[in-house]
Amino acid sequence: MNIKIDRNGVITIAKQLFNFFSDRILSGLIKDGEQLPSIRSLSKELNVSPMTIIKVYNELEENGLAITIQGKGTYVNQRNNIEKLNNLSKQNDFQWQMAIPDYLSRSQFKYSSNLTYANDCRNLSIASLSYKLLPTATILKDSLSLSQNNLKFLAQYPPVQGDYEFRGVLSEYLKSKEIITTAENILITTGSQQGISIISSTFIGPGDIVVMETPTYPGAIDLFKSRGAVILTVPVDNEGMRTDILMNLCDNYSPKIIYTMPNFHNPTGYSMSLKRKRELLDIAKYNNSIIVEDDPWSEISYKKEKVRSIKSIDTDGHVIYIKGLSKILGPAYRLAAIVAEGSILSRLITAKANHDLGTSMLSQKTILDFIQSNKVTYYIENLNKELLKRRNRVINLLKNYAPSGTKWTIPEGGINIWITLPESFNVEKLLYHSITTKNISFLPGTVCYPNEVEFNHLRICFTYLEEDLENTIIELCKLMKLLNTTENSSDYIPII
Repeated sequence: MNIKIDRNGVITIAKQLFNFFSDRILSGLIKDGEQLPSIRSLSKELNVSPMTIIKVYNELEENGLAITIQGKGTYVNQRNNIEKLNNLSKQNDFQWQMAIPDYLSRSQFKYSSNLTYANDCRNLSIASLSYKLLPTATILKDSLSLSQNNLKFLAQYPPVQGDYEFRGVLSEYLKSKEIITTAENILITTGSQQGISIISSTFIGPGDIVVMETPTYPGAIDLFKSRGAVILTVPVDNEGMRTDILMNLCDNYSPKIIYTMPNFHNPTGYSMSLKRKRELLDIAKYNNSIIVEDDPWSEISYKKEKVRSIKSIDTDGHVIYIKGLSKILGPAYRLAAIVAEGSILSRLITAKANHDLGTSMLSQKTILDFIQSNKVTYYIENLNKELLKRRNRVINLLKNYAPSGTKWTIPEGGINIWITLPESFNVEKLLYHSITTKNISFLPGTVCYPNEVEFNHLRICFTYLEEDLENTIIELCKLMKLLNTTENSSDYIPII
């Protein structure tokens, strides 16, 4: 294994090792039932005390991620089935592959891939709109003649920065968000995930400090960790990121990037107050930091007043703004826009060229007419009315059926609800039983924490599942009640 330890870092060696193994186990990069390195060999390889390794493995066991079999070693937890582990340790012909080093840290998309798109699964896990809510038919109808009359677009490489006409339309669209920019300051990417990837590969290297909200978007955690960043976390409350804690953090550390989702935060649904947005921008200016503002769905709002972006009050180019289009128009288009200025933008364009030489011209041309017409305005208005009804239905179901002691956010926008169960509750166990007995998936909150994992949260999306949404919520709540009353640490069953 290629394990990098920062002996002078802000995080202890034991915690670095625990984060390394827990990330890879929860991501599925170390498979269920695989044997972890022996205490002696890992101690020798890393030149650390055997007691440190023992402490790490004990903590993995305490969190249900591993199990030690006397005389055999420590294994990724196989549903506590020791007999199966004994057989697996004898029969696994691919164990030698563990000796081949890689440079991955974690990937929660790999972990969740078999949950999110299962055809027969009652899906509360994927943060997406149902196909019935999307304007796909209208978009394709409007774009058909364009595609037929401009076949040359399919016979040439797209511009690296993106189609100029499309960027111009987006610059007009962003005026509705009080973001004043031009086509020259927009970079088109293949979805928001690529946007974050380009930013991290351009500006983050081993040891650089990234500040993230906790909890936060798992895909961003994956990318920053893959670059070797030291991630420091700041909690959120109902006004967003705690800027008072961030200021104290910056007294001792100088973050290179501050990643935030200020409007209808993923996963909690909270929005940052305008006061804190201004404070965050001041902090970035004082520390010469870059703010990465991720905006996947600010259009989905259940409040009358408009929410402002941090980018709309940025005058010095401290904010790199990512406007996702996939969430609101359809994930298959894989489109997002980065708004930035100066040398930051020019370096991002260079990184984009290194990634893929340009985003699909067909996708850009396909949604161009829809965005520049009034149809997008009517679509968003009707969408918000429908989603508000769904949100309220789900909140009422939680009030009536969730177990005592359960809390949840009431988002003022976005498509997710963050649920918090009593501290002793473990959502990994809930996920295992909900998949195997109820065929219901959700996103366990464990994947949303960069460092100190909390096991009693989950995120549900109320906009993807079309059929049987009410019964699915009720059955999940009943399962929560059942497991809450029969909670027993000795029968912990994780889903890896």
